[in-house]
Order: sequence, then C-alpha cells, then structure tokens
Amino acid sequence: MSKLSQSNDFTYLVSANRELQKYPGIKTLLEKKTLFDSIFSEILSQPGRHGFAYLQECYCSNLVEKDKAVNRDFQELLAFMLEMTVNYTSILTLNPDMFPDTLP
Repeated sequence: MSKLSQSNDFTYLVSANRELQKYPGIKTLLEKKTLFDSIFSEILSQPGRHGFAYLQECYCSNLVEKDKAVNRDFQELLAFMLEMTVNYTSILTLNPDMFPDTLP
C-alpha cells in the first residue's frame, strides 16, 4: 500500500464482510452491497484523503483477493467492490465536488 492512503482501509472492508456473515439480519447480497457503498463514500469523504491512490490500491487488492476467495458470496462482493472502485473513480474525475476534501 502507498503512504498516501491508510493501509487498513481494504482490510477494514474485508473484515466488515466477515462480520456481516455473523449477522442473520443482513441476509441478502444487496444489503451487503449497500453497506459497502456507504463505506466507500465515507472513506473518500475523509479530509486529506488521496482519492485516486486509495481507489487504485482498492482495485489492485480486490483483484488479488477475488482470485483467492473460495466463498461464492465473497467472490460476488469483491466483484461488486471492483465495480465500485471504477464508479467512484469516475465520480472523482467527472464530479470532484462530490468529495471536496479529497486530494488528487
């Protein structure tokens, strides 16, 4: 991980997914995806965050983790997170005002 982002962000996302497995109230993959969308948004809203570096690191880490995942739901969630990194990269490029405190 780069010094530009916090090294535990991706770990936090993976750990959050593992925690979600413990809660029967959050059953559907859609509910999990919604939670992770919120997490991405919250992380990118942190002041002084280098958004593009963070998203690049997430994308690369997700590629590696997706190939290692043995659980089908976890593979789907990682694939979704790959899509989210691309989506948020587009947002940062096309509408940087959405995350005004994010650094280039």
